[in-house]
Amino acid sequence: MPGRSACLCSAAFSLVIGMGGCGTNPSKPPLGRVHGRVTYNGKPLTNGSVMFTPVAGAKGGATGQVAAGQLGSDGSYTLTTFEEGDGAILGQHVVTVEAREGNVAELNLPATPGAEPKPSFKVASGRRVGVGKVPYISPKALIPRKYMDPESSPFRHTVEPGDNRVDLELID
Repeated sequence: MPGRSACLCSAAFSLVIGMGGCGTNPSKPPLGRVHGRVTYNGKPLTNGSVMFTPVAGAKGGATGQVAAGQLGSDGSYTLTTFEEGDGAILGQHVVTVEAREGNVAELNLPATPGAEPKPSFKVASGRRVGVGKVPYISPKALIPRKYMDPESSPFRHTVEPGDNRVDLELID
């Protein structure tokens, strides 16, 4: 009977949909509160952010979830992984610092004269269509690039349960 099998399929589908939320929200991994201060050549670094990236392995974090924090006017930061100021996943991390001229709001300013044009696209009928070139200059790095790249950063830190103060001294 086609009607009966359709009803059974519908009932089974409803049951699967109803159970969809059961057990799909795993608990968050344990975190340690992380805060500190960043200085560059002895002075507070006031523009940028700090990122803690878990290292895979026995002492690494349970996930690849990065924790980040914006630098304050005194060079201070507090890390966030899931909710404001909650810290970083327990375990070993590679620490990087990103610091460039300007800020995100300034990136929409008119292009600098002499900037190298980059291709620009718009989406039309589901396709990317070139509309010309838009001049853009990448913001200038304020610190040596080694501190911004996880492959070359000299900073490693193991986040422990509780409070972790991690001060970073960057030098040329």
